Amino acid sequence: MSKSRDAVEDIRTIDTVTATANAALPKAGGALTGTVTNFTSTGIDDNATSTAVTIDANENVGIGTSNVDSMLHLTKSDVTAYSATATDGQVGVGPTIYLENPANSNTTIGGQIVFGSRSTEAQARIGATGGANPTLTFGTNDAERMRIDSSGRVLVGISGASGFASLESNDIAITGQCILARGSGSVLVGTTTAGSAGAGDIVVAGGVYLGGTGAANKLDDYEEGTWTPTAAMLGSSWTAYSATYTKIGRVVHVQLYIDGIASNGSSANARIGGLPFTLISEGWAVGSMNISTQNADKSNFHTRMLPNSTNVDLKHGRDTTLIASDIDASHIIFSLTYFTS
Repeated sequence: MSKSRDAVEDIRTIDTVTATANAALPKAGGALTGTVTNFTSTGIDDNATSTAVTIDANENVGIGTSNVDSMLHLTKSDVTAYSATATDGQVGVGPTIYLENPANSNTTIGGQIVFGSRSTEAQARIGATGGANPTLTFGTNDAERMRIDSSGRVLVGISGASGFASLESNDIAITGQCILARGSGSVLVGTTTAGSAGAGDIVVAGGVYLGGTGAANKLDDYEEGTWTPTAAMLGSSWTAYSATYTKIGRVVHVQLYIDGIASNGSSANARIGGLPFTLISEGWAVGSMNISTQNADKSNFHTRMLPNSTNVDLKHGRDTTLIASDIDASHIIFSLTYFTS
């Protein structure tokens, strides 16, 4: 057979195969129609030996797993350590969902997750602003409620640092009430004395305003402690069992209890020194005193503090100063409140 005749036979064979195939395909309006039966699929694969994406009978989607437990189930076994400072965000690590906006700029949204029952109702959302330094935002009822900015500052109830000009990195600013509660242990712990709170203790640098914001409402000091009384005229045998003070702002309240007193017989004024703070120079301070003494003619015992000093005189009667020889007693107890500068 000639070569030309062989070529004709080949063309006839191709036409026959094409005609047979076309006849086997049912058509309607030029489109392929019909019902495919006995078709099974384990998912969408990537021409590899394992399933890449699974869509089960409940329309749940599994990526990296064929045992789908929710509407979207991602699985990836990865032992890479988490790094909060990774410049690439570790978007390829573990079962990560990466939302990327290539048109990202300061005026766009970097990405968001929206929660809602239907589009006609207010939504809750977690989103990121655009730009080189995105801010993570949290919103409810179609309004922003909280954000963490690129400096690590947490802003609650405000979207910017206006009104909080002194905010620094990792600071927290809250508009409205801040209520902390815990069954036991510290509620709030700070690392400096600028502001910390624990069980039974609150430290506020610069003072706190009580009942108002005026200068008269500011409490800038509270202190408790002990002090060491001095009294040469009482000899050396007495013992101070209690010498304490409480200072609230400018007000000082002192208490003293000494016992085992034996007088040295001096005619010097009976005076006790060593009070923890100096009395203001513009006034006097008088306190009550209980004293046991051998002098039955003495009564109406009291104390009077000298201005601009840390000494207190022991008195009797109508403001007569006791002398050391008047005191041969077992104890002296007094309390006194005065103002310091």
